[in-house]
Amino acid sequence: MALLAEGLAGWRRSGGELFQDVNSASKAFGELVESVRHTPSLSAREVQALIDSRQEVVIVDARRFDEYQTMSIPGSISVPGGELALRVESLTPSPQTPVIVNCAGRTRSIIGTQSLINAGVPNPVHALRNGTIGWTLAGQTLAQQQQRQYDPPPAPPAPGPLRWRILPNGPGWRSSMRPRCNAGCSRATAPPSCLMSAAPKSTRRVTIPAA
Repeated sequence: MALLAEGLAGWRRSGGELFQDVNSASKAFGELVESVRHTPSLSAREVQALIDSRQEVVIVDARRFDEYQTMSIPGSISVPGGELALRVESLTPSPQTPVIVNCAGRTRSIIGTQSLINAGVPNPVHALRNGTIGWTLAGQTLAQQQQRQYDPPPAPPAPGPLRWRILPNGPGWRSSMRPRCNAGCSRATAPPSCLMSAAPKSTRRVTIPAA
């Protein structure tokens, strides 16, 4: 390890190029997750081949709805990342239906895909490699102003017994996903969050106590 003399200012004075991106940290995390967890992905041409084969496939766009409307994969459905684990079951005809998660580039599709895998979704799930950018670079046409969204949620289910999940436990980034609340919670359902562990070492059982 060595210290860069005079830091970035010295680098700039010597003619070095600097790169700026407000999303650098989150993008780096996405690349780490893909590298460590080997998140599956398909190229734009592979996804197009699935569509052309008339095979049942569900493409979910993990970006905000306004981004989805600007440009999107033809036939895709807007399901912002925080809704993926909650909505994907209702969007797929069967547990065998392939699910493709896309964004504009890489990060949200990687995180969305790995979140669904970690949540135990039975469907085969893949990220669209390089998102709508990769789709364009492959010479394939994007859609504009699509309006497809997930259906409104059904009526809240009756309170039931607590459920648990086996979650990775070890160093690295991780968070939990709350199951359905029991009768003591103020909400009948709880919003999903990523189940993520960059470097799983072991597992532990997690339960959600009564409120």
